[in-house]
Amino acid sequence: MKKNYTQKSERRQSLFKRESPQSRSNVSGYNQKRPGQFTYSNTASSRTTQQSFFDLVMDKLGFPLQERKKIELLADVAYEREIEIKNQSLQQWWKLHKISATLLPIVNAPQPRGYRSTTKRRVNILSTGMKFTHADGSFTKADVAESLLDPPLHIEIYKTLYDIIGDKKNRDFAQSLNFIILRQSDKEVCCIFNIAEIDAIVVRAAKIIAEKMKKQLPQVQSAFLFFDPSRSDYYLEQEFEAKGSVRIKKLYGFDALRLSHHDVRTLASPFGFMQVNIPMANYIADKVKEIFQPTEEHNLLDLYCGYGLFAFQVGQQCKEVYGIDVAGFSIENAKKCAEFYPKGKFKFYARAITADTIENLLPRNSGRELVVLDPPRSGVSNDIMTAIADRSPEKIVHIFCNIEEIPRSLKTWDDCGYDVEYAIPFDMFAGTPSCEIMVVLQKKI
Repeated sequence: MKKNYTQKSERRQSLFKRESPQSRSNVSGYNQKRPGQFTYSNTASSRTTQQSFFDLVMDKLGFPLQERKKIELLADVAYEREIEIKNQSLQQWWKLHKISATLLPIVNAPQPRGYRSTTKRRVNILSTGMKFTHADGSFTKADVAESLLDPPLHIEIYKTLYDIIGDKKNRDFAQSLNFIILRQSDKEVCCIFNIAEIDAIVVRAAKIIAEKMKKQLPQVQSAFLFFDPSRSDYYLEQEFEAKGSVRIKKLYGFDALRLSHHDVRTLASPFGFMQVNIPMANYIADKVKEIFQPTEEHNLLDLYCGYGLFAFQVGQQCKEVYGIDVAGFSIENAKKCAEFYPKGKFKFYARAITADTIENLLPRNSGRELVVLDPPRSGVSNDIMTAIADRSPEKIVHIFCNIEEIPRSLKTWDDCGYDVEYAIPFDMFAGTPSCEIMVVLQKKI
């Protein structure tokens, strides 16, 4: 798609006429798992009926309804107080839903602030100039919105990019920008420019900016363009993968982020799902391994496996490991890592997780099987849980990032013949009114 100079001029004239941040919808994030998006009600009566964990936390902290749309509601709260409120609210929520299983106290985040492995800034062009705002359009007086939950390094990078992109020579590129996304592993940082227009002008400007980044931001080891003409509120819209359209252009650097924990190394795609709190995710993987006590007699089934966090961390001692996820990018990286292990030990499949997939793709459980599932916020359908139970796994670990999905799911597991041994909450999303809960299930005797 090419534009002539007239079109280029028109685009420059409209540079400072883009909608204000307040007109944007209050949606942000990645459409697999989006910590920070919560269900809330606008009336006291509906909130009483709903009894959500979110509202219990907000009520205890005294947040008025009009303040509950903010993304980082607890970032300014002392962490000891935050954990105290979350524990109280979770125990209350557990009783309100009449869940009899043992609920342990929340495991504190090893790094409660400045931990986010993925951050983003929406690029807003206002009458007063350009601003990098939060995903919901909110901002402070500063040109680059800051956050206590984002690593200080990310804030430094955004400020430098603001200066680079703010140059008058880069106005066309600035106008095309929707989001700037930073993704970080142990030591590597990747920058993704989410753009609404892509043509020779934008690509040429992107290459010039990339050269400046290499010199001024050596911490950023790779950079990409991600084309999203819809200006979607999902900063990495995943539908493009299924449609097969070419929407990614590498400017420089590596193709995958390297992660390591203990002696296990994995690769995460810049465009695939990656845990927002890597230190806590590694802790959870260690806990799953401790619960399972896997041996060479076990097979491990890792559903919604992503790049293979649980598959590789937990499955080292297992006979065979099967990982399934719809995200092709993540599965390809998991397959690359599997090449360093005995052939056939780790098997990964890029498939939608359905009852049919579980019943027909996987071999029948001929021995001792362990199952871990870490689905998106929408949860797992009853027929998928039934298909898993039909395999008679020895033990199941079901991880919930959306607490409100727990009552329905536990009822289904009970109907399928599985009891809850106990539940462990983890403060995966410190600074927000949410947490992740691991439910340990065992077949009824």
